[in-house]
Amino acid sequence: MKGKTVTTKSVPAKLEYIPKPNQEEVTLHTDVMFVERDPFLVSVSTPLGLMMCTHLGGKRTESIVSNALRD
Repeated sequence: MKGKTVTTKSVPAKLEYIPKPNQEEVTLHTDVMFVERDPFLVSVSTPLGLMMCTHLGGKRTESIVSNALRD
């Protein structure tokens, strides 16, 4: 017996267009808030809607505030 090979076309792959995500501008607003003379750094980022509060350890020098912003 001799058989014949039958070839069938494969199903073409579906291509989907995925749009590139738009990069939105993120803005960070900061302020020093005092609660019973104890300083806290309050930061709000938009459009994320993220609010952070960092205790400054009783001091509000430039180096402490910049370290709180980096952490």
